[in-house]
Amino acid sequence: MPTRSIGALIRLSEAVDNAKTLHEICEAALDGVREALSIERAAMLLFDGDGVLRFNAWRGLSPEYRAEMEGQTRWTPGAPAADPIVVSDVEREPSLRPFVQAFKRETIGALAFVPLVSERRIIGECILYGETSHTFSEFELKTALAIGCLVGFAVERTRTLERAVRDHQRMLYALDAASMGTWEWDLATGAVQWSENLERIHGLALGTFTGHFSSYEHEIHPEDRDRVLASLSAALETGAPHDVEYRIVTPAGPKWVHGKGRVEYDGAGSAIRVTGVCMDISGRKAVELENTRLFQEAQHANRLKDEFLATLSHELRTPLNVILGRTAMLRAAAADSQAVPQIAESIQRNAEILSRLVADLLDVSRITVGQMTLDVQPLSFASVLHAAAQAVQSAAQAKAIQMTVTIEPDVRPVLGDATRLQQVCWNLLANAVKFTPSGGQVHARLTQDAAEMRLTVEDSGEGIDAGLLPHVFEMFRQGEPGAAGRQSGLGLGLSIVRRLTELHGGTVTAESAGRGRGSTFTVRLPYAGAAAGTRTIVAQQDTKHA
Repeated sequence: MPTRSIGALIRLSEAVDNAKTLHEICEAALDGVREALSIERAAMLLFDGDGVLRFNAWRGLSPEYRAEMEGQTRWTPGAPAADPIVVSDVEREPSLRPFVQAFKRETIGALAFVPLVSERRIIGECILYGETSHTFSEFELKTALAIGCLVGFAVERTRTLERAVRDHQRMLYALDAASMGTWEWDLATGAVQWSENLERIHGLALGTFTGHFSSYEHEIHPEDRDRVLASLSAALETGAPHDVEYRIVTPAGPKWVHGKGRVEYDGAGSAIRVTGVCMDISGRKAVELENTRLFQEAQHANRLKDEFLATLSHELRTPLNVILGRTAMLRAAAADSQAVPQIAESIQRNAEILSRLVADLLDVSRITVGQMTLDVQPLSFASVLHAAAQAVQSAAQAKAIQMTVTIEPDVRPVLGDATRLQQVCWNLLANAVKFTPSGGQVHARLTQDAAEMRLTVEDSGEGIDAGLLPHVFEMFRQGEPGAAGRQSGLGLGLSIVRRLTELHGGTVTAESAGRGRGSTFTVRLPYAGAAAGTRTIVAQQDTKHA
C-alpha cells in the first residue's frame, strides 16, 4: 500500500477517534477517501433506527439525486459482512435500469458499494462514484474496505456512547423523579462520589461537595450520626446491607433521607468500596409524623370522652339521688310542716343543678351541629354583667369569697344576644368561684378602648398548669385525673364561653402564672355599629372545636 494511503488511514483513524458525532465521522471518512484514493465523489450512508439507509455525508451529489436514491440498497441492516459490489458500467447493470436517467443527469458511469461493518455486521455502506465506465482496482476496494472498518468501529462506538448517555439521562430523570441520588465510597482512599441530584437533595450547589467521607459525616444530623456510622460499620464487618433512615442538615433545615448500600469486594474477597442510593423521604416522614400526631390526638380525644361519660354519670347520679332521697323524706315528713321547706329547697337546688347540666349538653350539641341561634341587638354589656354577678353571688358568699365588679363609666353598647352573653359572664364568674378557695377573691372589670370592649375576670384561686393552659377552652378539659384542685363538672363551660364569644365576633383568652397563682380570663367584643339593629345569627357547624 502506498505511503500516501497509509498516512491517510492513520490520519483518518485519528480524525474518527476525535469525532463527536456520526456526521463528523462520515465527513472524516470522505476526506480519507479523497486523500487515499483521489476519489472526489463519494457518500457515506447509515441505516437509521427504522432500517432505512440514509445519506449521512456526501461529496458531488445533488439533492434531487440523493432524494431519489435514498433507501436503495442490496443489504439489510445487521446482515453478515459481505464483499464490495462493483458496477463498472451502470447502463449495463440490469438491477440499476430504473435509475439510469438519474445516473445520466448526475454524470455517474460506475459505482462501488463498500459495506460499513461493525462486529461482522453491516451497519451502512460507502459508495464510490466514477463519472465514466470504470473498473475499480483491488487496491481501491481494499482501501475502501479498510476505511469502512474504521468508520464502522467509530460509528458503533459513538452509538454506544450515545445510548450510554441516554440511559444515564433516563437514570438521572428516574432518580430525580424518585428524589434519589447515587453514591460511592472508596474504602482505600476515603473518597466519596455523589451524583449531581444527591447534591441537590442535600441542598448544596452543584460541585460544592468536597468528596471526602468527613464531609459526608458533617452532612448527617448530629443526633443521627452515630446510628448511620454504626450501620456502615456493620455492613463492612458482616456484609449485611446498609439500610438506615436518618436526618441530614441542609440550608433549609433538617431533611429525612433513606440510605441504602452494599459492600463490593475484589477477587481476593477484600472490601474495596460501598455503593448505594440515598432517597429524600421528607414527604413520607411528614405524613408519618402527622398520622402519629392525629392518632395520638384521636386516642386523647377518646380518653377525654370516656372520662366525660364517667363524669356525666356521676354528675347526674348525685343530684338525682338527692332528689329521690328528699322526695322519700318529704313523704315521710308530710306532717312535719317545719321540715318540708328545707326538703323542698334541697330538691329545687339539685333540680337546678340537673337543669344546668342538661342545658350545657344541649348548648354544646347545638354549637357542634350548627344549630345555635343568636338574636342580636345593641345592648349594654354592663347590665348583662350585673345580672350574671347577682346569679353567682350566693355561691361566692357560701365560700366567703369577696367578689367585686368594676365597670368603667359610659361603656359603649355591643351587638349581642343578651341571654348568651349573660351565659358567658356567668360561666366565667362561676368558674372563678369554683376554683377559688374559701376566703379568696374574684374581681370582674369592664373596660373599653377605641376599638373594643374588654371583660376581665381575675381570681386568686388554684391557677392553671402551663401544660393545660393552651387547651383550657377545649371540651371536657378539666386537668389530669386525680390532679389537685380538679373540680366536679363536665368541663364544658369554658368551651361554651369561647364558642359563644366567637359567634359574637369576639375573642377570649386565658392567663395564669401557674398552679396556686390564680388565673385571668379576658373577653374582647367589638362595639355595635351606628347602623346596627336587631337580627338573627345562626352558627355554622363547628368542626374546629368539636
